Amino acid sequence: MPVSSLAGQREAVLITRVTNWCLNNCRIVGQFGSSQSCYNLPLPKPTVRGPDASVVLTARWNTLSTNEQAEAFPRVAPNFVAEIRSDNDSWEYCHNKMLVYMVDEGIN
Repeated sequence: MPVSSLAGQREAVLITRVTNWCLNNCRIVGQFGSSQSCYNLPLPKPTVRGPDASVVLTARWNTLSTNEQAEAFPRVAPNFVAEIRSDNDSWEYCHNKMLVYMVDEGIN
């Protein structure tokens, strides 16, 4: 979804920082991505989400088979997610959005 230029800049900075951290910690990182990297969260009702930035650690990523890792939306909850809050989003909205990731095996 298109965002304002300021939000786009904040997202670019966030993604750069997360990417740099992942590249500097490549032994523990299995997968990382931007909002275009979506996950099928392991919830009772299928829920596909694409956070602005995400990290799945190797220990969790490697529980998936090679075929599962290659799926467009792997069925895994990231260990870390970050979202850029838009000026139009309330804190409650953002809080509820983040709670979706906190499934049993979700973010820490």
